[in-house]
Amino acid sequence: MQPTFLLPKKSLMQQRLKSGLLTTFILVFVCTPILAQRKSLWADVAETQIRVAQGARTIVPRVYRTLALNQSGMKNLLKSLPMESNVAIRNSNSIIRLPLPDGSYESFRVVESPVMEPALMKKYPEIKTYSGQGIEDPAATVRFDWTPKGFHAMVLSPKCTVFIDPG
Repeated sequence: MQPTFLLPKKSLMQQRLKSGLLTTFILVFVCTPILAQRKSLWADVAETQIRVAQGARTIVPRVYRTLALNQSGMKNLLKSLPMESNVAIRNSNSIIRLPLPDGSYESFRVVESPVMEPALMKKYPEIKTYSGQGIEDPAATVRFDWTPKGFHAMVLSPKCTVFIDPG
């Protein structure tokens, strides 16, 4: 003889609660990748956590900030940027947020902006250059690159000049 299991009927409230919990569970898992993409590419870190290249540090700025870069996130963003020959910077929908030494961030409309001759671009396809225009500060401009040595940027504005260099 097979055992019989009697399950109590669930009240409407219990069914709605279960449905609500299930919906919340699904939303958390469905939305997590979207939220992760919105996270900053940058994370402040203590200088002691940064591995410095061998040799003496030749340039020590007066004001600086140490950050970690989500490299795969940055690479994915850079792959998606339009070429400046196809889209003017002012019309670009691609935006990058760059950290400033004071703890804030500045947003820029950006495009890929090749500066090497075609023969060099073919020889060194891993080197890409970009340019951008400030959104919060329209007088600010940025030039940046991605090379095998990492991400480099120079922000120029009437307020300040900022260099972003790998450690």
